[in-house]
Amino acid sequence: LGLGLADQRHSNLREAYAALKMAGELLPNSETAQAAFADLCLNLYVSDQTRPKAVYDQLSGVADRLLAGNAGSFEGLRLKGSVALLDHRFDQAIDWFQKADQVKPMQPNVVLPLVRSLLETNRKREAEQLALQLIAAEKTAEPTYDLLYLFYTRENRAADAEKILEQKVENNPNSATARLQLAAHYVRLKQRPEMARALKPMLDRPKEFPNGQLQVGDFYSSIGDGQGAL
Repeated sequence: LGLGLADQRHSNLREAYAALKMAGELLPNSETAQAAFADLCLNLYVSDQTRPKAVYDQLSGVADRLLAGNAGSFEGLRLKGSVALLDHRFDQAIDWFQKADQVKPMQPNVVLPLVRSLLETNRKREAEQLALQLIAAEKTAEPTYDLLYLFYTRENRAADAEKILEQKVENNPNSATARLQLAAHYVRLKQRPEMARALKPMLDRPKEFPNGQLQVGDFYSSIGDGQGAL
């Protein structure tokens, strides 16, 4: 199990698959081992445009086995929701994710796909409030901010879109990704002073941003500012 997780962190997915599959076979009653293998299968399935049926079947099988052993299994409920979401069965996905949230509230790996499922069924207000609750509980859950930013942008709520990016930076002050994202937002609004202000800590604080000069240089290059990049 440890080897598989380590391989996965280093993007050695073939080795991770073999190790986590073996871990699941050796630890059939371990939710941790079963869920680790199922999550890898989920990632492999989503990232493969061919959508391999064998990987889907393994993911679905783990979810069914966990719930057969314990109808209230958090991991089983979460994985059943993930399978339903893959199949675009959004109402069923919402039901599974909500049950998982009742077992273990405000877990990002449940709330985020639940928010996506709610948006797919046009339950926008409910989705927005749930995402904001997750941010309040888990300020470092950066994908939540991204999902809200995309939602606000699509809804033409420009002020809310900017506010959520600013909140992301405020709550994650040492995140280069958050600062670069906010800077890109200001570029689109043609607000160069605000863009520079968002990037300035990456240049001034080398301990927190050891690659800051390179990242900001790349950013300037990406917006066509050769002098700034130099």
